[in-house]
Amino acid sequence: MTKNTPEEIMESMSLSNILVAILNTLKEINVPKITFLDSDNEDKDMQVTYDSDTESFTFRLKDKDLEEKDLINDFE
Repeated sequence: MTKNTPEEIMESMSLSNILVAILNTLKEINVPKITFLDSDNEDKDMQVTYDSDTESFTFRLKDKDLEEKDLINDFE
């Protein structure tokens, strides 16, 4: 079965899927080595939101002190 709804897509997202989608959109990104060295993610979470008007997903890094309900499955 094809995943068509935003909820189904979000449930099946992996970091690999996200990276491929970003690279398909941007074609190329340049990430300095220092970014990897400083990318301690213990205080960050990825927030994924879906905008039904544009039918697109937005990915952001947010501080972990936000409540989990605000970080996952946020639909506009």
